[in-house]
Amino acid sequence: MTQIKADTTDEITLSLEKPIHLIGGGGVGMSGLGLLLLSQGYRISASDLSGGGYLDKLKKSGAETWVGSAPERVPPEAIIFYSSAIGSSDPELSVARKRGQAAHSRHSLLRSLTRDFYTIAVSGTHGKTTTSAWIAFLFERAGRDPSALIGGTLPQWGSHFRIGQGTEQQKPLLIMEADESDSSFLQIEANEALITNVELDHVDHYAAENELYDHFRTFILHCQQKEGLILPSPEAQSWLPEEAPHAENLRRFYDSLQYGANTLSFTNVWGDEKRVEMKVSLPGRHNLYNAAVVVACGLIHSLQISVIAEALSSFAGVGRRLETIFQAKNRHGAQITMIDDYAHHPTEVRAVLDVFRNGETKLHAVWEPHRISRFCHFYQEFTETLEEYPGLSQVSLLPVFDAGGEAASGEFARFTELWEGLQARVHALYALDEAALNIATEAQASQKDVIYLFMGAGHSSRVVHEAAALLTQEIETKTESSK
Repeated sequence: MTQIKADTTDEITLSLEKPIHLIGGGGVGMSGLGLLLLSQGYRISASDLSGGGYLDKLKKSGAETWVGSAPERVPPEAIIFYSSAIGSSDPELSVARKRGQAAHSRHSLLRSLTRDFYTIAVSGTHGKTTTSAWIAFLFERAGRDPSALIGGTLPQWGSHFRIGQGTEQQKPLLIMEADESDSSFLQIEANEALITNVELDHVDHYAAENELYDHFRTFILHCQQKEGLILPSPEAQSWLPEEAPHAENLRRFYDSLQYGANTLSFTNVWGDEKRVEMKVSLPGRHNLYNAAVVVACGLIHSLQISVIAEALSSFAGVGRRLETIFQAKNRHGAQITMIDDYAHHPTEVRAVLDVFRNGETKLHAVWEPHRISRFCHFYQEFTETLEEYPGLSQVSLLPVFDAGGEAASGEFARFTELWEGLQARVHALYALDEAALNIATEAQASQKDVIYLFMGAGHSSRVVHEAAALLTQEIETKTESSK
């Protein structure tokens, strides 16, 4: 197994005497790292072109923050870390390099921070946010008081971050999501490497599936070299090394698994060998697989069966994962439901649609493609899913979220052809600035119950919230006028 070193990684030793500046600090990953640094006593400043809730969390926790680029505000003595979304032309980064200021990718920050923790790192193409959050929630309920960095907001916490005092092997305990999209997961000093599944997704970063596989092998190897635990999901059992700790019991556990509509049953191979059945709070077959990883992790850590069962049945999920944003009757008495989901890969879209497969309510999918490169690469899979899926009544489109300025790439001509062809076969293409109003108007006029399922990783979440706000206003106005 060949070890691969991620790019632009430096060995950094942090000091409380030096301030730290984060460029792109408003992202979910960078803001989480910033919050962890603040909890350890570091002086932090952060900037972000878009601002938003995560940047606000940093400000409320004591960081100096600003929206936009302001090189003059960056402390000249600060160590700078920048997110993967930051280009070399960023003004703050350019000025820092001109004056010889230390500037490093977030990869280096990940390595520097995680080596001071006992780190449980959850990676995988799909489900890593939900699974890492679920495990952190379980450990919290079990009294293990972990710190956690998650790629989405937990309703129970009202945050994507928690600081705890729990320890494992005499180190602070950290449970975190490990992102494969930019290879940064290779820099995490993981004591436990959990893998939900492995499938090509970020075609802008990985030239081919084999390259992605090599990176996951390296992720596993790095953890093995630390004599750590490798814990794949039932979907990813082939990634479990023969000599890994608990390997035999994990295989026995997964062989014993049986799935119900919203239940998981298994043999407690780490205990009394009895059959156990647990209710699973989150819908969908994919969440049963996620739950199996949570159970296995809990059993390996000797958590009580009753605590694991309670966590499986009470976990409320993570923001933007089948999150119900609106549910009420319109002026005609039709039940309107609006759901926000982060699905942006064909496998994820199918998994979300599977939840509604046998439903009787009209299902209207509003899909926002994420990245031109992904849309072109998986075009056939996307169109087959959206056009042929049973129970899907209508499909509408939002404009492609063109992350990273891909519109200037050589792939744009092919994208234009495919995009125009898809538009001709769907219900509607909503302009971004008109989408919420158009959808709310349609929902208000509906004579039948309808579920609007928003899927995407860019602006779709904003649109569903805006549409929900318009519907709420209409309902409240109607209620007031009837008094």
